[in-house]
Amino acid sequence: MSKLSVELIALADYVSLSKENKITIAGIFDRFFIEDVPTNWPTMSVVAVFRGVPESEHKLLFKIVDSTGKIIIEKELPLKVGSNGKANFITSLQNFPLRSFGEHKILLTEGESKAGEVDFIVNKSKKPNNEMVS
Repeated sequence: MSKLSVELIALADYVSLSKENKITIAGIFDRFFIEDVPTNWPTMSVVAVFRGVPESEHKLLFKIVDSTGKIIIEKELPLKVGSNGKANFITSLQNFPLRSFGEHKILLTEGESKAGEVDFIVNKSKKPNNEMVS
C-alpha cells in the first residue's frame, strides 16, 4: 500500500470542483463563535488535497473529534489518486453538531497511518448571532 500525504486541509463556507478538477474554496475558517452549546452549524465543507502514487487506490478514514474526545463523525471513504499523483477530497456537512467548547480535530487516516490533521476551535461568544471568524 502506498502512503498518502496531505497538501491542504481546510474548513470553508463553500467548496466546488470544476470539470477540470480544479478546487474553488470560499470562506476558509478555523474558529466558531457561538453563544451556547449544544448547537448545530447550518452548513460547511471540509476539503483536502492528497498526494500519493499515481493511480493508487486507498481507503480513507475521515474523523472529526470534539474537545472531549468524542467522535462526532467517522466515515470510511474510497480515494483514488489521479495520474498526476493528486486526489481531491470534499465533503459538505449540514447541521454539523457543536456539543462542546474548545479544540476539535479533523483527522484523515489510512490504516494506522495519519495522512493529515487540522484543528478548529469552538469559542463562547456573547453575541446574539452565530458568527465565524478566520
